[in-house]
Amino acid sequence: MSSHVPSPRSTSGRPRELLSQDHVRIERLFTELLGAFATGDREAIASEWTRFDEALRAHLDAEEVHILPLFRAVDVDEAARIAEDHAYFRGKLGELAVCVDLHVVSLPMATEFVDRLRAHAAREDALMYRWADTHLEHPASTSIGEKLTSLRPAMSLQ
Repeated sequence: MSSHVPSPRSTSGRPRELLSQDHVRIERLFTELLGAFATGDREAIASEWTRFDEALRAHLDAEEVHILPLFRAVDVDEAARIAEDHAYFRGKLGELAVCVDLHVVSLPMATEFVDRLRAHAAREDALMYRWADTHLEHPASTSIGEKLTSLRPAMSLQ
């Protein structure tokens, strides 16, 4: 499979736009992963899984380094929920990686994971991303964009 997922191009470079576009890119990568599962091509599955896993981890890292510590000072409870979700997603990525290696990922398992990611993304957008757009300094926005695009050139070669 290994088709190239175009990288969304931000026009404003604002954190909310960068991170929301990255959510769309991660969802596309997951769709491609499901397509690889549908074909049964183990090589494509491994390749698509790697792309998805790296993209999601980079996204979580960007939020945790550049936004979450500052957001925590504004809304400690919501920041804690976001951090808990991130820990869940990292743990689940590890579990799913084993399932991918063993070729036992089920559609319900994958769907539950993506549904939880979608709900998390909507909550982040409504709270943390809106806050970030009005409170983060330009260097933080630039760093977020760099973090989110750092893997894209390597991914497009696959």
